[in-house]
Amino acid sequence: MIAGPRRNGHLATPAVTVVLIVHNTAPWLAECIRSIAGQTLRDFEVVVVDVASDLATKMVLLRHAWSLPGVRPIVKRHNIGGAAAANLGIRAARGRYVFLMDSDDVLPPDALAALHRAARQDDLDIAIGRALSVVNGKPTRMRYSADLVTWSRPLVTDELRAHPELTMAPYYWGRLYRRSLLLRDDVFMQPGRMYADRYFTCKALRSSRRTGVIPQLTYLWRRDRGDDSHGLSITQRTHSLELLDDRIAGFRDTESLFAAERDRSLLLYVRRANLMRLFIHAKHVADDPDFRAGFVASAGPYAASFGLDEVASAPFLLARHKVQWYLTAHGRGDDLAEFLTRASSVPEPRTDGGATVYDYGRIVAGLPPELCAEPQRRLGALPARLVTAGDRPALAVDVSRTPDGVSYQPLCVVVQGRTLADDRRIALGPRAHIDGEIVVPSFDDSAGSSKLAFEYLAAGRVCRAPITIEE
Repeated sequence: MIAGPRRNGHLATPAVTVVLIVHNTAPWLAECIRSIAGQTLRDFEVVVVDVASDLATKMVLLRHAWSLPGVRPIVKRHNIGGAAAANLGIRAARGRYVFLMDSDDVLPPDALAALHRAARQDDLDIAIGRALSVVNGKPTRMRYSADLVTWSRPLVTDELRAHPELTMAPYYWGRLYRRSLLLRDDVFMQPGRMYADRYFTCKALRSSRRTGVIPQLTYLWRRDRGDDSHGLSITQRTHSLELLDDRIAGFRDTESLFAAERDRSLLLYVRRANLMRLFIHAKHVADDPDFRAGFVASAGPYAASFGLDEVASAPFLLARHKVQWYLTAHGRGDDLAEFLTRASSVPEPRTDGGATVYDYGRIVAGLPPELCAEPQRRLGALPARLVTAGDRPALAVDVSRTPDGVSYQPLCVVVQGRTLADDRRIALGPRAHIDGEIVVPSFDDSAGSSKLAFEYLAAGRVCRAPITIEE
């Protein structure tokens, strides 16, 4: 163990405690530890909670943990689960802020510094950064695209009800939590729960006096380990009725946090987001009759707790989610299997005003038509030209030909790098939209080699449109 810095003979309180939860992650643990040790923020400690790991993982810890500042190990001989391990780490933490991390993931070098700078500057209880998935060693967009809305734009807010999108992404990692907040309001994970993160993050957000989002990338989540020789991650184990039941129980517990009358609109948002995540498990319904029966038996009562308008009017639910909800709520397991098998074969959707309408009725009879539609979001490719704004080069993106009915909010222009982790994001201010153009100031593309995209928010989801610079 490496002792932390001292002041007046006593251990100093570090700015951040990284709680690293370790269980059988030998192939990826050394890279994870190197990314923590390489942080540009130096005022932090690390609490390693080793949950009954195998010998290979323990050997990696012995070889590499010495490089971590102020490292303190907590070793459990029996597998107490990730939720209980996180709770142990939070209770052992001494930092003013706590950062939770899984031991197969990676931190960009400035992750802790960027989060801590924002937390101190705006006196935040929670600071949230941007995340990417890692699949086969390559950074990719998050698997569940709706999650992107949580960190779609920088903000500081004292009112969660004004920004319900903060509850969309359920992940506990990639964020700083003020330790005193967690202890004061008993914000801990539910021991024994596999999907413990959604309840934890929502409870923390509900308790937070002030929450902020920063645009910097602060977490690389290894979603796909490549094989199951070291155990599938929980995200990959969707073919499990036990985990389905665990997820639904977590939904109900999370919704209980927002039972007050003043939280009615927030509860509706959280419930719709929960419903969307329910169908992560549905893909196995098509090819496994036993799972199909179990899915309908477990998910049906939860799905039936929603009304038709509650689902049909949800802006971020896709039409396929709405159809899956209807069939599940009505116990139509065989129709659900047929829909999942054939949904990709329906003709291209048609547009009707501001809606995109799918002909799902040709697969399943008796569907309410409002469930086969979703808001139109797609802008298509956007032309742009290089201009001068004042005495500086700028980029003018032509958005005058936006399809009728598409309502959107500009977020940023993305200068695409070698990987998604290398992308450069140019935020767009409220005055960027001028006479049918989005003007990006101080834009220099003298090499002419940049691939560009316009990122925008439409009907509760983050979307991208390619940009082509015209001569």
